Amino acid sequence: MVRLGSLLLDACNLQLGFELAATAPPRPIVTSLLVDDLPEKLASLSRLVLPSLGAGGLEAAATTTAVFDGAAFHSAFEGGRWDDTAEGFARVHFTDVHEKADDRLMRMIDDLAAADDEASPASPLRHGAEAAELLEACGEGACPVIVATRQRAVPGKAERQRREAFLKACGLPRLGDTAHLPSFTPAQRERSANLARGLHKLGPGVISFRLLERPNAILATDDRGLRRRAMANSPVVVLGRSQLFNWLEATTGEKGGEGWENTDGV
Repeated sequence: MVRLGSLLLDACNLQLGFELAATAPPRPIVTSLLVDDLPEKLASLSRLVLPSLGAGGLEAAATTTAVFDGAAFHSAFEGGRWDDTAEGFARVHFTDVHEKADDRLMRMIDDLAAADDEASPASPLRHGAEAAELLEACGEGACPVIVATRQRAVPGKAERQRREAFLKACGLPRLGDTAHLPSFTPAQRERSANLARGLHKLGPGVISFRLLERPNAILATDDRGLRRRAMANSPVVVLGRSQLFNWLEATTGEKGGEGWENTDGV
C-alpha cells in the first residue's frame, strides 16, 4: 500500500478554481474545468491511494494542500488559509503579497524532508532495462518511482523526428529535462516499465535512470522552474497536470485505470 503523507497542488499553474461553500463555517472548494467533481476525486485519491499512518498508528487520509498565489482572483483571498477541512478534502493556502506559490511549496517540501528520518534522494540505476525489470518485479505495497533525465541528443538522423516526438511525450524534450515515472497503480507501473524500455532503446547515455524508492510526497505542477527545484534533491514525486488528472479519473473508475499522457513538454 502506498504511504505518502502529502499531495501538494500548484493550484494556479494547474488552472484550478476556488470558491467558498455557503456553510458555517465556509468550506473551501477547489474546482477544475477539466475534471468534474474534483473535490470528491481528490478526497477519493487521498483516502484510497495515499493513506499515511496517523496518530496511534491508525490509518488516516493523506493531506492534500492546494497552494494559490495571493494575487489570484484579484487578491480577494490573499493570505487566506483553510486547514480545517473534512478528511481527505483539500486544504487551501493563499500566499501573501511577499511570497510566491513556488516558494511556499518548496518550503513545504523542505519541511516534509526534514521531518522524515528515512527520506533519501534517488539512487542511480545502470540503464532503462534495469528500471523496467525493477518495476515489474515489485511486490504489493512497493511503489518505486523511476527518475529519467535526458543527458544527450539522440543519435542518428533517420529516426530522429520520431524519437524526439517520443521524448517530448515523455516530458524530456530538452537536455537536462527530468521526468518521474510512477508506479502507484498497476496501470502506472506497466506504462512506466514500457516507457523505461523505450527510453533505454534510444541508445547508451541518452537517458540516465535513478530509483526513488521511498517518496514522501507528491507535487503536481507543470511549472518548469518549480519542477527542477523540487526534483533536485528531495524525495518528492513530481507529476504533471495530465498525469494527475488521469490518475484522478482512474481512481474513480472512469477511465479504467488507463495510463497518462504527458503533453506539457517539460
